[in-house]
Amino acid sequence: MFKKINLGYASLILGLSLTLVTSAFKSTEKSKFSRTWYFQSNNVTEAADETKYSYLLPPPTSCDSGTALPCSLVTPDDVDTPEELEAYIDGNYHGNYTEVMAAPIEKRAQL
Repeated sequence: MFKKINLGYASLILGLSLTLVTSAFKSTEKSKFSRTWYFQSNNVTEAADETKYSYLLPPPTSCDSGTALPCSLVTPDDVDTPEELEAYIDGNYHGNYTEVMAAPIEKRAQL
């Protein structure tokens, strides 16, 4: 009977050890790639609104055309939905358009 219990404990310890060893070699490095989201609005107060950005559409005016509006936000590549962009803006700019405008991002002119 004790051999069965000891064999069970040995199996449990071996399983946990294998789990720890394999998880130790998983990469925790963040993506080295980025995604550029272009601001599509002409209203500066919407600069923290994730629905006003697109990574598929170009900006309405050239990114080097002025300082009135944000042109683009560069995020990690895995920020690829509006919900993830919202979390990114909230986490980095506290959801505040004035903080977005104060950040070192490309700016553009209004239409």
